[in-house]
Amino acid sequence: MPASIRNVSTRGMMLRMPQPPRPGTYVEIETGASAIAARAVWTAGQSCGLHSRERFDLASVGKSRGKPTLKTAPRPQARQVQRRLTMEEMASNNRLASNFFQYLTFAAVGIAAASSLGWEVYHVLSAPMATIHHTLGQK
Repeated sequence: MPASIRNVSTRGMMLRMPQPPRPGTYVEIETGASAIAARAVWTAGQSCGLHSRERFDLASVGKSRGKPTLKTAPRPQARQVQRRLTMEEMASNNRLASNFFQYLTFAAVGIAAASSLGWEVYHVLSAPMATIHHTLGQK
């Protein structure tokens, strides 16, 4: 759909056309050799305002002599934004990590103690068992 540019900036433009897109509609603007996706922000009569996440190449817009073409475009994928943790969330995460390492330490000490105790029991009982085995083996 042909349109005429009324105003342009690096991330937006105002267009005039017979049937402007409704606010929230994503469109692809072709200006000469380049194309960019934008979202209609407002509409008033035959005019509309578009906003883009990407920068418009103002040189190619100038070469198009103010006559871009618009096509309806699919909605772009939303970007994942990582939010920062609050102090309470960081404290909670640190408590969980501390509890985990405390449990891990107790488990390691318990396994070491059980192994040591098992080894001592084996040595304590192996001497009498060896005597019994030796005595029974002579008959």
